[in-house]
Amino acid sequence: MITKYCFLLIPLLVAFSAFSQIIPQGKPLLLTASNDDSKFTVPAGKKWVLQNVKSNANILSDCDEIIVLKELNDKIYTDISKSIIGPVFYSTSKSLFGDENILPMYLDENTSFKLLMYQKCTNTVTNVTTRKVWNNIFYVNILEYEK
Repeated sequence: MITKYCFLLIPLLVAFSAFSQIIPQGKPLLLTASNDDSKFTVPAGKKWVLQNVKSNANILSDCDEIIVLKELNDKIYTDISKSIIGPVFYSTSKSLFGDENILPMYLDENTSFKLLMYQKCTNTVTNVTTRKVWNNIFYVNILEYEK
């Protein structure tokens, strides 16, 4: 009889254990930002996991709207004027999104980072690509944990 209960109990415990590891336990935060106010710092005693970055982009536009990592702890990763483009968080163009997406991103306390949104437009006649800073609203989805 005990063996019968063990056969029933063990699969339930394994399933519960696996399921409990899938559900995130952090406090969800949804931050609204634009290029003017896109610098964030993880509070002392906290850890952040950046889950997702999205724009309220106009997907009917001829240009791609892209959100990249501009700075991490004051180190520059993106400088549009020098054609230096850092890791991609979001793009309206699916072709840009292969292995470049760095999410989720794990950040320890006092880590600061800044995001940058820009537009990448390609003229189909001349095949010339231009990039310009695009100050639109975007959203940063974070899970916050106690350290």
